[in-house]
Parts: sequence; C-alpha cells; structure tokens
Amino acid sequence: MTTTIREMLSEITTRDDAGVHFMNRYPEAMIKHCELAGLIKIHRPVHAATGMDFDVFHWTVELTKDGEDVVNERG
Repeated sequence: MTTTIREMLSEITTRDDAGVHFMNRYPEAMIKHCELAGLIKIHRPVHAATGMDFDVFHWTVELTKDGEDVVNERG
C-alpha cells in the first residue's frame, strides 16, 4: 500500500495508536519532503548539558497550518 502525502498528513502523529514512531511508519523521503515544504514541523531536542542531539525516537512531529490546508483542500 502506498500512502499519499495527503493521507500521511491527515493521520500523522509522533506515535500512532500501536506505538509506532512516525519515522518508522512513513518513508523518510516523504517526511523530508513534507518538512521542507512546510507541511510538518519536526522537533529535534538537544541535550542541554552535552549539546548533543537526542536520537530520532525522541523527535516529535506536528502538522503546520499549511499541512492542515492540504488535508482540508477539496480535490
């Protein structure tokens, strides 16, 4: 099954009901495309004491206003 961008945006959460992280659920290229297009915002925390990035499974995602518009557009 191929997930379209619109489908992904309509259901994306940090973890789905089964606990699957969004980086494991969707193709990385699709996620990157949506982030670069301003459709989603990915929060990548940094450890305050070390300045090192937390691993990908600490990342969270949210739909932007532009992403909401894509989900809600008729077509």
